[in-house]
Amino acid sequence: TNAFLNHTVTWKPALFASSYDVYCGTDGNGTTTPTNLINGDTYIHNNFSTMLEPNTTYYVQIKPRNSVGVAENCDQIWSFTTMDAISTFPYIADIESVSIPDLPEFWQDNSFSEANWISSDLASHSGNNAMACYNTTGFVKMDYDNWFISPPFSVSAANEYNIRYFYRPLIGGSSESMSLYWGNTPYIEDLTNLLYEDANFNGDWEEASSMLFPEEDGIIFLGIHMNSVLGYGGFVDDVTFDDWGTVSVNNNLDENIRLYSQSNSLIIETSEHMIGADVRVTNTIGQTIYSGKIGSNKTQIPIYSQTGLFIVTMIKDGNIISAKVIH
Repeated sequence: TNAFLNHTVTWKPALFASSYDVYCGTDGNGTTTPTNLINGDTYIHNNFSTMLEPNTTYYVQIKPRNSVGVAENCDQIWSFTTMDAISTFPYIADIESVSIPDLPEFWQDNSFSEANWISSDLASHSGNNAMACYNTTGFVKMDYDNWFISPPFSVSAANEYNIRYFYRPLIGGSSESMSLYWGNTPYIEDLTNLLYEDANFNGDWEEASSMLFPEEDGIIFLGIHMNSVLGYGGFVDDVTFDDWGTVSVNNNLDENIRLYSQSNSLIIETSEHMIGADVRVTNTIGQTIYSGKIGSNKTQIPIYSQTGLFIVTMIKDGNIISAKVIH
């Protein structure tokens, strides 16, 4: 039960077998050969992996084969059930409940370097533990290509989602690089949609925050990619995936604030009480387009030729006002 959606099915190699005929699917109910996913395909190795649906029971039948023929009497049928996609938000990756050096439940480490993603108590943003990516044989500089891949999340095209986490270098003063991607499968080749990127961080804990706007209902996966060149590694903590509800523009504004796009600028019109407020404009991958203060009743923020959806955050006297505007 609770198999990953990219679960690798394996079996003990059969004596004298040179290949295997594989049958797999959701049909047959465990009593007849399943065929609606894999129908007798030949595999040389004693395993296979294919993308699966959440919360679904699959049946598997394996028939060894060699030059004499196929072992027809190998007719036993196995079954397994996949995990469900996460649909309750906010979702928080709780590193505190993880036994070091294990990963949080349903997360995966897909590493192509001598380092790995592990839970660790070497540092944390909150609590005692965090996720760490480094070479556990020693603090040595190396090139990183290490993916920390999330469970599946069930998303709706009608909603918008906020993804946040905190990160820092393994060793202060060492320049590191890390990115956040999303995709429709947990396979690296499909995690191609950039949400956040910091190619040069070297200090204390920093916050990554980005918005996800799905184009269709379905499931998505997150991939945090440690990709430093000659770095020592880094930490990640307090990963949060939150559903902010129905997509809208100019939301959360009070009646005294007007936000709109004009020519190559965003315009903020406010009453006197908002003068002096801190204002920050970010794009949907978390990059800061503008940071400053509201200096008058009408503030013009240049964004030039940039287009798309922007998030405007205004902070005054501890109160936060956020809104979205399309340019």
